[in-house]
Amino acid sequence: MSGGSYGYLFSRARALDDQRDELVRMAERLEGLPYAQEAATDTRRVIALIDEANGLAYRLSAVWHDVEWWDSGDYGEHSAREVCQEYRELTADPMYWVQS
Repeated sequence: MSGGSYGYLFSRARALDDQRDELVRMAERLEGLPYAQEAATDTRRVIALIDEANGLAYRLSAVWHDVEWWDSGDYGEHSAREVCQEYRELTADPMYWVQS
């Protein structure tokens, strides 16, 4: 089997972007309504959370890829262990969370 144990999750790390434009348009519409400011604010929060989740998912995509391919029999544990170590080193950098 080639990949696919998790539906190619690694390749869909930015899937949340699909609704971003509609959410921005909705936020703008709500901001134009004097009685919908709370809803507009919370819609903007959803957009910010999507942006944050997208960034984190993108950074995790290499880990997801190697673990998925290991579970599918295409890679060995060594690849998964190596990419997880690289991710651990990346996240240990104090600037990682500042830049995230």
